[in-house]
Amino acid sequence: MALRRRFAKGAVILLTLAMLVVVLFPFYWTITSSFKEYVEMFSSPPTLIPKTFTGENYRKVMQGTFPKALTNSLFIAAVSTTIALALGVPAAYAFSRYSFRCSKALFFVILAIRMFPAVSFMVPMYLMFRTLGLYNTRLALIVSYLTFQLPFVIWMVEGFLESIPRELEEAGRIDGCSRLGVFRRIIVPLALPGISVAAVFSAIMSWNEFPYALVLSSTAVAKTAPVSIAETITSYQIAWGEMTASGTMMIIPVLLFSLYVQKHMVKALTAGAIKG
Repeated sequence: MALRRRFAKGAVILLTLAMLVVVLFPFYWTITSSFKEYVEMFSSPPTLIPKTFTGENYRKVMQGTFPKALTNSLFIAAVSTTIALALGVPAAYAFSRYSFRCSKALFFVILAIRMFPAVSFMVPMYLMFRTLGLYNTRLALIVSYLTFQLPFVIWMVEGFLESIPRELEEAGRIDGCSRLGVFRRIIVPLALPGISVAAVFSAIMSWNEFPYALVLSSTAVAKTAPVSIAETITSYQIAWGEMTASGTMMIIPVLLFSLYVQKHMVKALTAGAIKG
């Protein structure tokens, strides 16, 4: 029996390592390729570690429009995620705690908006922003991103709020808290893990979004990082060096944000009930 358990544990470890290799190898290849010379990228057999490390690819990227595009992506992702949480969390609380006329139908409509393909909204949004004079602005991208961020946040947080006992709110009301005080002092701390997950996924959706950014921006004024990376593919060549360098620079902010939110999410899971 002990031998069988060891064998099963070893098999699980090997399977986990194999999955990690499959998942992480593309990231490793992108990062190492960004430091390779152009000729070495096409060497046969391919080199797992660059023979000569070079920063030429990053120099070319920093001299182009990518820094501005990266700044746009950071600003748009931060603002749109903040707005989505500011509007979505109270809305999710209302849907989870109060039953009003047509509440279920309204909740279904909000989820249905998330299910529609993004391309179905592009032409109306393009015409609307052109008419309002907002085409090729960061505000247009923020508003357009909210069409899929806000329904996601409401759906994600509402499901998490359903698991919080209502007795905690009743106890808070007995102690003299208002409805807003109960929401701010009890519900939000307890729901912080779910809010953190919603924030991570919402930010990643905004960070990686490509179709809206391609259609609603035409110059560096509002161009985002994914669009800038796509421009490394031309009718003459594919600038693999600039593409991998840009991709590496685009991975870093999301990785840091995920690690930061994960730390706070773990704290909320261990201490959230005590705060309530």
